[in-house]
Amino acid sequence: MCPWGTSRALTRYINDIIRFIMMSHEDVFYEIYQEVHSRGQEERFYKQLEKMKYQDKHRHKSIKDHWEYAYGKITGVQQSDESFLKTHDIK
Repeated sequence: MCPWGTSRALTRYINDIIRFIMMSHEDVFYEIYQEVHSRGQEERFYKQLEKMKYQDKHRHKSIKDHWEYAYGKITGVQQSDESFLKTHDIK
């Protein structure tokens, strides 16, 4: 017997986790987008993202990681292991 009771319960649990992960990613994208546009640095941000497409060290990073790195690069904020949500106290 499945420890979750039924395979349907397990599927629901996995879907809830995926939804949570996607929502936190959407929050990061939205916050970065708002910050970049409020600072008027859209051109620098998108130029940095374009530049990263061709750099080997960014090849296997997620889109979220690309956005966080590009934001840090254009604003001078040091990137660490913490995500944008943690460093900007976004809940």
